Amino acid sequence: MKKNILYLTDNCLYLKNYKHQDIIKVKLAKGIMDNGKIASINKFITKYESLSDKYNLNKGLIGEKILIVVHDKYTAADISLLKNIFEKLNYRQTQVEKESKYLKLNQKDAYVIIWDNYINLYYIDEFNKYQSYLIESNFFNTEKELFNFLKSKIKKRNIYLLGNGKIITEMYQNFENKYHNKTYMFTNSEYYLLENIKAL
Repeated sequence: MKKNILYLTDNCLYLKNYKHQDIIKVKLAKGIMDNGKIASINKFITKYESLSDKYNLNKGLIGEKILIVVHDKYTAADISLLKNIFEKLNYRQTQVEKESKYLKLNQKDAYVIIWDNYINLYYIDEFNKYQSYLIESNFFNTEKELFNFLKSKIKKRNIYLLGNGKIITEMYQNFENKYHNKTYMFTNSEYYLLENIKAL
């Protein structure tokens, strides 16, 4: 099935378009997104329209379909707003999915997705219940407090680090060497996520 897949973060838009082999990565100016959600609708639409013009996207008489991947703290109202925005951008069908759907969650592993402004933590706890946290980067006074909080949730689980936030390397070093969690870091995490997305 022909599909477009869009992954939203504060830092960048990552778009896999069926006409292009490579993932299209577009940096976003501050203020367009906030904690993974659209903060300025007009600026977002302007940015996305320029992206569409540059790569000749969604230019047919009948709009294309798009799958948008968002973090798990999106509410029904957030999703409704997103669908309305992409309807204005002439997409025929907009499907929104939570990113945890494409992670291999289990009790032994935790996924930490790090961006400059926020961090997402996903795992299955000892009671086999799904847990997710969105942590703003400035919520804790120090990185040590942040790492201690994450350690209290992650415990002895293996860690998969995704994203490109500024602290990702330091977090890897702390959890691998200080906290003794087996830690894996994906420097091109958008490929990891987008390659795990299947047509629905």
